[in-house]
Amino acid sequence: MMFNPQFPSNRALVVTCRKLKALLCCATDKLSQAVLDALVRADLGKRDDGKPRTLRFKTLADTCEAVYDKLIIPSDTGNIKVLRLRDDKSCGSSLKIIFPPGHSDEQLTALLESLQSLEELTVSILPDSTGRWLQLLPPSLRRLDVFGLGETGEPLTLAKDRRLDHGLEVVIEQAGDDVINQLAKELGPRVTALVMFNCPRVTAGALQRLLSALTGLEDVTLDGSLSGAITDASLAALHGRSQLRIMQLGTPSVLCTDIPVTEVSRLVVTCRRLEWLLFYATGELSQSVLDALVRADLGKRDDGTPRTLGFLVHGAVYDRLRIPSQTGNIKVVRCDE
Repeated sequence: MMFNPQFPSNRALVVTCRKLKALLCCATDKLSQAVLDALVRADLGKRDDGKPRTLRFKTLADTCEAVYDKLIIPSDTGNIKVLRLRDDKSCGSSLKIIFPPGHSDEQLTALLESLQSLEELTVSILPDSTGRWLQLLPPSLRRLDVFGLGETGEPLTLAKDRRLDHGLEVVIEQAGDDVINQLAKELGPRVTALVMFNCPRVTAGALQRLLSALTGLEDVTLDGSLSGAITDASLAALHGRSQLRIMQLGTPSVLCTDIPVTEVSRLVVTCRRLEWLLFYATGELSQSVLDALVRADLGKRDDGTPRTLGFLVHGAVYDRLRIPSQTGNIKVVRCDE
């Protein structure tokens, strides 16, 4: 549980929530001391098996506040174990925070100012958000999950073989133009991977602005809910991206239904390092894209050898494709996920 200094009733939750094992206190040194003193005096009771309850009380050590270093820790803390966040092995190798709806932009900003070692953050955008929190994302952040106004959910599990070892991965779900425009304004070349799911309210203009702003993209996934926003103009925002290696349009569960075939082919041609086009769409649309790719001249790689492209389609679509005997440098691959 993350302690929120704006809600003092959270202190009582420690006692009443009998299975609570840890409290992360992101607050000033004065408030953290007050909470620690109250916890030491409290009777935590017993676990279901009759043994005394214990609680890990975690404070920050590697921030400008260095709260842990300022705490006056009693010689006998009872069943309260006070830990520097960086020393708590139960947290795993990375620090992950889920910031749910109902909290203010100021609270999110304060949290980010305190957590300079944060690696994964999940946020539900706030109605009054100014976007300032995006300017405070620490350099350590590797993944940012963003939900639309008032929306929430569990972060998506992404394929391990698509995870990059550098840059920032941004996953956007259930968002509209307001969220997309905010991200387009504040995020930039540090974003190397973009994943968008369940965003039918996003318009082509907003998607174009976002793709134009994220100039460091190497891996892009746009699911079928964005079919209406995937237009000539929005795809053209990715033209000539030398870093782009993987482009996925649609997913097995949400297919693309109506996107510009010619522009998809042009994107493949202009992105000289693109290695894979993962295309989850209707059979007719998949056939049209395949035919356009076979006719296209992919050119050569930086070393002068002919470019090749993997064109991956869903198994049911693959079985209905009319694959030419000569596909040139296009390798058609079946996916049975």
